[in-house]
Amino acid sequence: NYKQNKNPTVLFLSTPFCENQVYARGLDIILSLAKLNPDINFLIPIRERIKWIKNLEKQKNILIIEKLIDPKKIFDNIDVTIAPFRGYKKNKPCPNSIIESLAAGKPVLVSKDVGISDIISQEKCGVVSKLDIISMDLNLKKIFSDYESYQKKCLPTAKKYFSKEKFLKEYESIYLGL
Repeated sequence: NYKQNKNPTVLFLSTPFCENQVYARGLDIILSLAKLNPDINFLIPIRERIKWIKNLEKQKNILIIEKLIDPKKIFDNIDVTIAPFRGYKKNKPCPNSIIESLAAGKPVLVSKDVGISDIISQEKCGVVSKLDIISMDLNLKKIFSDYESYQKKCLPTAKKYFSKEKFLKEYESIYLGL
C-alpha cells in the first residue's frame, strides 16, 4: 500500500497550447478525477491563461503553476504522472512528461492512445487505462494500492527504453545501415 504523510499529487504536464486541444489531452478527465478525489492534488503547470483555466481554479485540489519551475523540483514533489490522451492527432506519441516521470521513479497512468502505452503495460511501471472516468479513477487507485511495485519498475524502464546509450546505439545502427 502507498504510504505518505501528505495528500498524493498527480502531475498533468501535457497542458494544451490552445483551447481546441483541451478535449484531445483529456483535461475533462482531470477535472472529473479531481472532483472524485478531493484528497488527491492535481498539479497542472500552464503556459498561458486560456478560458478553461477558470474552471480548474474553482477546485481546491487542482494546483495551477504559471511560472517555470525546475522539472526536478516538480518530479520530487509528485507521486504519479497522468496522460489521458484521446487519439494521436493532437498529442505526442511519446510524451516527455511520461519519460521524465519514469526516470524520476514515478509511476504513470495513461490512456491506450499514448504511443508508449504498450511499454508501460509490458513493464508494469504504471497502468494503461480505458478513457472513461470510472476506469481512470479505479486505475489511479490501483497504482496507489500497489505503489511500491509500480515505482520500483520506473527507473529500470526508463533506462531500458530511453537512455542516452540506447538512443546513441539506435542512431548508430541507422547510420551503419546506410
